[in-house]
Amino acid sequence: MINFNVYFKYIKLKSPPKFRIEKHRIEYREDPLTKDICRLNIERTKRPHSFDSEEVEEEIESNEDCPFCRENIMEKTPRFERVMSNKEHVHYNDFVMLPNLYPFAQIHAMGILTKKHFVSYDKITENEWENAIYTAIMFLKAQAKYAANYLYPSINFNYLMPAGASLVHPHIQIIADETPPNYTKKILEAAKKFHEKNDVNYFRELVLQDKQREIYQDNNIWFKAKFAPSADKEILGVMLNKSSFCEIEDTDILSFTQGLVKILSAYKKIGVKSLNMSIISAPMCSDEEKNKEFGFFNIIIRIVARPKLTEEYTADCGFMEVLQQTPIITTLPEDLTQMMRDNL
Repeated sequence: MINFNVYFKYIKLKSPPKFRIEKHRIEYREDPLTKDICRLNIERTKRPHSFDSEEVEEEIESNEDCPFCRENIMEKTPRFERVMSNKEHVHYNDFVMLPNLYPFAQIHAMGILTKKHFVSYDKITENEWENAIYTAIMFLKAQAKYAANYLYPSINFNYLMPAGASLVHPHIQIIADETPPNYTKKILEAAKKFHEKNDVNYFRELVLQDKQREIYQDNNIWFKAKFAPSADKEILGVMLNKSSFCEIEDTDILSFTQGLVKILSAYKKIGVKSLNMSIISAPMCSDEEKNKEFGFFNIIIRIVARPKLTEEYTADCGFMEVLQQTPIITTLPEDLTQMMRDNL
C-alpha cells in the first residue's frame, strides 16, 4: 500500500529582538513513490528580503537595515542556544557565524563573508573565504563529535536574488542533518556502486580520464566543466584524497580557497552575475572508525550560474533546490488544499 511518511525535528535558537529561546519545527515528508524528501518550515515566509538591481547599486550599498551589517548583527540576528555552540555568535577574524532564523536542517548556520554590505562575488578575498571555510568546518567537526548518528554536512552559497538569496550581503549557509538531501543521497549511493563494481574511486578516476574539461588543478583540488551539467555553466570541483570534512586540514583549506577565488574570477569575466555553490562532504559522526568507511567518495564542489538580475526579482530556488535536489516548502499541502477549495 501507499505510505505517507512524515516526521519532525525541532531546532532551538535565541530570536531577536528579545532573544528569548524559540523552537522551530522542521517537517520532513517522503514521496510515496520516489522516496525523495522535501522539508517544510512555514516560518520561512517571514524572512526579510533585500531589493536589488544594477540600477540601484548606490541605494544597496547604503542600506542601513541589513541584519548582516556589523552595526546591526547584535540587535537583529539570532543567537545560538548554548547547547549548540559554546558562544551565541561565532567569530573568527572578520568572519561571523550565527544560526539561521528560519532553519530547514537540524544544524543550520549562516556565515557573514564580508564587512561590506554589497560586493561582487569575485571581490570576496581569498582571506575572507579562508576564514569562512575554516570556521564552518571547525563548527561541523564539533557538531559531529557529539552526533549519535551520521550527519550529512554541506557549505553553501547563494549569491543574489536569482540564486535564491534573500539578502544581498554575501553570506554562506552551513547545514548538517541526519536526513541527507536527495542529491547527496543519490551521489553517495552511485559512488559506492561504482567502487564496488570497478574497485576504484570514481572521482579519482574522473581526474585521470577527463583532462579535456579540466580547468584548474593543484595537489589538493581539481576543477572541471561538468560533462553532463544539470544547470547552466556548471563547474565540478573535487578535493583530492579527502572524503569528508573530518579529514580536512589547514593546507586543504588554503588550496581550496586559492582555487575557488580563481574560478569565481573566471565566472565573473565570462559574464556570470549570480550563482549557487555547494561543498558536499561524506557523512560525519562521533565514531572515527565509521568516518573512514567512505573512501569511495571525495568532497565535491558544485557551482552553477543563475539568471541575470532583474529589478524586483527573487528566485524561489536556492542551493537546496538547484544543487541538492531537495525542495524547501513554506506552504503546508493541507493549507493549500483548503485555500484552493475555498476559492473554487
